[in-house]
Amino acid sequence: TPSLAKSAMKWMSARYGVTDAQGKYKLECVPPGKYDVNVSTEAAGSGGLKNVELSESAKIFDIKLGPAFKLRGKVTMAGGENPGGAAVVAVSEDEMSGGWGQVADTGEYEMEAKLPKGKYMVFISRQGCAVEAATLDVSGDTRHDTKLAAGGNLQVTATSKGKPVKGQVIRVKTKSGEEVLRQRGKQYAGGAAAWYVGPTDAEGKTVIHGLKPGEYVIYTDDSKAAVSAE
Repeated sequence: TPSLAKSAMKWMSARYGVTDAQGKYKLECVPPGKYDVNVSTEAAGSGGLKNVELSESAKIFDIKLGPAFKLRGKVTMAGGENPGGAAVVAVSEDEMSGGWGQVADTGEYEMEAKLPKGKYMVFISRQGCAVEAATLDVSGDTRHDTKLAAGGNLQVTATSKGKPVKGQVIRVKTKSGEEVLRQRGKQYAGGAAAWYVGPTDAEGKTVIHGLKPGEYVIYTDDSKAAVSAE
């Protein structure tokens, strides 16, 4: 299918490498085009460059990683259950920096890699719970504690003139008008992550995971598309 072919071409164009003792790297046989270049380390965090353009001639791109900081905290459950196994992810606004962590049985967590200075979306999720999302300014070692409670999922369908609409970005607001924070890009997420909301598929459907009980307003950026949920 065209979508599978496009996905395959994207991964075929991806290249990976490891820096040497001087921090130098070399990626070979990269087809011309626009790319995101991402570097990830445990000690110095992650970072990179977005939309760099490569031609047929060799290019040099230097990436400088600044100070990086720890993100840790404690997760408790509203009902007093063991929070162990909950996932923690932090994603920078440009999605070029981030990291993962897992909650221990004690409720404590610490990100596996340090985070460079910046603003991050932090998502904490566990099966059967609402996703706890927050925006944090990281400028030093940071602590973020939260509590998880029960949550559910919404399957959303976008249509236009009675036909499903593919590729729609679905957004959710609380009844009071506060937007529910979710990740839109796949970096640091993958298609199955509870905090990730993908665009609608060929049937006009997508799923919003981990919502707290309550009333929500669901809408799309396309004013011509109608949205329903169940």
